[in-house]
Amino acid sequence: MGVLLNNYYVQPLCSPSRATIMTGLYTTHNTMYIPMLPAQPGGLPLNLKILPEFLKDLGYETHMVGKWHLGYSSYNYTPTYRGFDSFFGFHTGPVDYYDEILELDGHSGLDFFNNTEPYFPEKGFYATTAFTEEAKSIIAKRDTSKPLFLYLAHQSAHSVYQPTLLEAPEENVAKFSYISNRNRSIYAGMVDAMDKSVGEVLEALEEAGILENTLIVFSSDNGGDTCCTDIQNYGFNTPLRGTKGTLWEGGIRAAGFVWSPLLDASPRVSEQLMHAIDWLPTLYSAAGGYVEDLGPLDGMDMWEALSTGVSVARPELLLDLDTVNAQAALRYERFKLVMASYEDFHNRRYQLFEGSLPQEELDQLVRESKAAAVLTRVYGDPQLFEETNGSDWRRNSTVHCGYQNDTGFVSGDTHYLFDIHDDPCEQRNLAGDMPSKAVQVRTVLAERGQCSCTYSSLPGTQRNEPKNRSAWSTVCRLLDRLSKAPWKEDGHRLLSTAGTRASKMAENHRKPIPKGYRMSEISATALARKGYRISEVSQSELGKKDDEMSQNKEHPEKPPAEQEGRGKNGLPLVVYVSWCASFV
Repeated sequence: MGVLLNNYYVQPLCSPSRATIMTGLYTTHNTMYIPMLPAQPGGLPLNLKILPEFLKDLGYETHMVGKWHLGYSSYNYTPTYRGFDSFFGFHTGPVDYYDEILELDGHSGLDFFNNTEPYFPEKGFYATTAFTEEAKSIIAKRDTSKPLFLYLAHQSAHSVYQPTLLEAPEENVAKFSYISNRNRSIYAGMVDAMDKSVGEVLEALEEAGILENTLIVFSSDNGGDTCCTDIQNYGFNTPLRGTKGTLWEGGIRAAGFVWSPLLDASPRVSEQLMHAIDWLPTLYSAAGGYVEDLGPLDGMDMWEALSTGVSVARPELLLDLDTVNAQAALRYERFKLVMASYEDFHNRRYQLFEGSLPQEELDQLVRESKAAAVLTRVYGDPQLFEETNGSDWRRNSTVHCGYQNDTGFVSGDTHYLFDIHDDPCEQRNLAGDMPSKAVQVRTVLAERGQCSCTYSSLPGTQRNEPKNRSAWSTVCRLLDRLSKAPWKEDGHRLLSTAGTRASKMAENHRKPIPKGYRMSEISATALARKGYRISEVSQSELGKKDDEMSQNKEHPEKPPAEQEGRGKNGLPLVVYVSWCASFV
């Protein structure tokens, strides 16, 4: 019932991967080369129709939970204005798991929303748990006359910008006390919480009576952030070379799988070459749509390959062409070309952290998981986790490369050619030994990488300056709702409630909402109830009606109701995207 994707690629960073999933386009065509900064205008181009909008054409009810990270400088860029019926989550990068505060470079603010309204986490909030409960609620309360699309983009297992990089409930962390590195134990606890979430969503689908007609997709958005950055998460990509942000296999070859009782040829490990750009046409096809209705895409419809096991020819795949960071990579036949220059630590393969092995075998951990309990209850005990389906899966998906010295690999080279079939760990640079092949692949890269698009953003450090309306504190809600006056320097930060850990850390550098901003009475009351200070706001300003934001001319009407679709399957779709996932 499941297919493990063993030859599956994503972009090396978060926003670009999410953009490819949503659009079915390479970054050269969707313009999302790098992650959206916490204070950046713009976002995923508004002229692009994206996955939930296409699914609404087929009559789907569409919901999003978790991380967006594709723009929020105005309503136009946010999920409920891009085809989702509801949104519960955050818009930026690594926010705190317990209070959804983002702290960066002396700036601090809330980034959490229920549709278009700020959401203030209560005591006991933990992001993974909250997202899970919202997903379960959506499933239980869905419109049963429509098929469901649920996009659950977990925050886990990304680090945060706070001094404590990793955050997980102690009950989850305690399971991994055998790992000597404390940060690695916390990371494992974060993954454990996400694993439980997957099981609980399965259970919700079962209780709703739709599990046996549901397609579930799980995908990481990039490789683990192993080392030496401000927000490393202590993941690892061993034995693959490289980290998040690089075009080595460790940065872009991702963890992914598909599960559904509707898959004919499963369980199995698939070596089909796939990329995140394929999800839009694949899911649209699985839902009964005609892929030709989608218009020109870079992605391929892989539904037949996934459901029946047939091989789909794909001689080449543009892995990335990043004009901002000057790096590019291409899969061509059995070869991979990488054109980039990285610091030495980005080139390495990082070994496992020290610590004794767990007492339980991995198969036992799988059997005792929440997901296994649900599947066993539904399907009896069909030996889902015996040798042919458990250990054998790991054996067939394991990458073998050894740890011999690299040949022809010099840190600081600007182009590399690997026989990725025989050398999946990118140990031997063949660019010098096979110059004609290197030229051939570079020519293909130059042809495939051509585009007429440019990265839309303000240049340099201006992206972060408040005068450019680049706040994340409550993003466009407070920008549009509170401010009719010119944007004021350092005037965008919300004070955290006095009792929270975040405020104790950074009380001195937080600032209140400045004088001159207009605020609805409901918003002001909500902020005050949570302990936020509002500086010198007059009663007349507090009296502004809540519907003021809907009158803002910058905000278009919501998308029209879905057209009569051509879909025939009514297949419930659940798509998970995990941050910086690597194997525990």
